[in-house]
Amino acid sequence: MAEDIKTLLLLSEEELLARLADESALGAEPFSFKRKVAVGRAIFAGWWEELKDTLCPRQREFTESDSAEDRVRDAAALLDIIATAHSNVPAATITVLIVKYGLERLCSDWAPPAAGLVGSEPDANR
Repeated sequence: MAEDIKTLLLLSEEELLARLADESALGAEPFSFKRKVAVGRAIFAGWWEELKDTLCPRQREFTESDSAEDRVRDAAALLDIIATAHSNVPAATITVLIVKYGLERLCSDWAPPAAGLVGSEPDANR
């Protein structure tokens, strides 16, 4: 698995996004490379919405280093978390995109869910 991650880390963002489109049902469509990148970007955005509440609380566990060894280690750890939490995610490609984008940057506007706050419960009298 580490070798797969190392290989994926060598790909550009656009190549990874096109790969993500290819890994989805939409990848079977005869899209141009540019269209596949756009489709891949939309797919990533959708998956990120599903994954951020799992990953952002744990972002300090990852180094955000430019070292190839650290990036492979972080990617392997993220892959483990993603594959465990969401079995239907194209985990390797999503993981490498997260590492390339930087978890800290992706989580910069994330806030924990507001569960348990006063006033967050539905009014039973309505």
